[in-house]
Amino acid sequence: MDTETKSMKIIIFGAAGTIGNFLSKKYLKKNNKLLLFVKDQKSKKKLIKLLDLKKKNNAIVEMLNITKKNSIKKKIDKYSFFF
Repeated sequence: MDTETKSMKIIIFGAAGTIGNFLSKKYLKKNNKLLLFVKDQKSKKKLIKLLDLKKKNNAIVEMLNITKKNSIKKKIDKYSFFF
């Protein structure tokens, strides 16, 4: 795929962390569609503010506790359209 001209769908777990944050910024600049997972409400608010996501419509930020299998299944079902 020619990544210079086509938009990609990208899922980032731990998006509020150092590496996740870096990747989120990088892929947002290239107009990709992002599904970003963070661990809690505080991280979600911080990420939305940091990436200025209120003005963008190509990113979804959700909370996800990856230690609970049931919550992972629910999120996959909820965002199956993204895949």
